[in-house]
Amino acid sequence: MQNDKYYLEMLELLYEGIFFVDLDRTITSWNKGAEKITGFKASEVVSRKCFSNTLNHMDDCGNKLCDGGCPLHHTMQDGVARETRVFLHHAKGHRVPVLVKTMPMYDENEKIIGAIEIFIDDGNKIQILNKMEQYRKEATEDALTGIANRRNLEILLNSRLYEFETMKIPFALALMILIISSM
Repeated sequence: MQNDKYYLEMLELLYEGIFFVDLDRTITSWNKGAEKITGFKASEVVSRKCFSNTLNHMDDCGNKLCDGGCPLHHTMQDGVARETRVFLHHAKGHRVPVLVKTMPMYDENEKIIGAIEIFIDDGNKIQILNKMEQYRKEATEDALTGIANRRNLEILLNSRLYEFETMKIPFALALMILIISSM
């Protein structure tokens, strides 16, 4: 079909990793985005089962999802699209954090014939969030003691004042100042 070829060519241009599987979870299509994110060429994965020690999806606790928690497999069983964060195995051996979206594929009789998985590299987002947390900590805590600093107190006080002004939520402030003098 001309339309199928057109759509497959269009999918090749996307940065997102995209692959299709049939009901046996055999990979039938693998785009350039999937190659870039995983390091696996289409020739290495097409015609193989998605659970055959290639991607080895894992959750953040290290549980192997291909053995029973596979979102793609669940989507083919119940027809429900899913979105989840997982780690997949890169061809060079390291784990890649990805956001996975799975959707069922139907034939003309509305029968599920397979599924599609779309995934994007989530590593940059995780790095950015970690850096933001590091900067927040550096800005609001004393580096030596880990105790909240003046900026932290100002943020907390402004937040409580705003809550009081907008929602009339009362608050109290207790401050203890420790003065150490040397004699």
